[in-house]
Amino acid sequence: MASYYLPYVKGSMENVDLDEDGVKETLVLKFQNRVGSGTASVDLKVFVDGVDYTEKSSIKIADGEPKPLKPNMYVTSYYGDEIAILINHGGEVKPGKHKVTLGELGNLRGNHRRRSQINTSPSYFIPKSL
Repeated sequence: MASYYLPYVKGSMENVDLDEDGVKETLVLKFQNRVGSGTASVDLKVFVDGVDYTEKSSIKIADGEPKPLKPNMYVTSYYGDEIAILINHGGEVKPGKHKVTLGELGNLRGNHRRRSQINTSPSYFIPKSL
């Protein structure tokens, strides 16, 4: 089975205040669909500095609404879509270097039957200005 990747959009990581309470509680990482159009069964694990944030994470595809990550969830994406992973850390991830580890996507269904993985670099730096 061929292996294809969803590359990380370099420089896209942000620590943001989604609920506008003054605390930057959500780490956002963006990827781009370079696999193709179709539906995928997603079984994604999310870790920041070794802490499992999977149950506090969601996925947003293109202009769609964020959906909480759940085991074996189905998502639809088109080639070129931006895919954002939103990690609600409750303000615990402060400026500095952090290791973000993401699991892999499952088998694509529909137009494709390929194994797909998210391609990330192992660590990110959150500047103090965020």
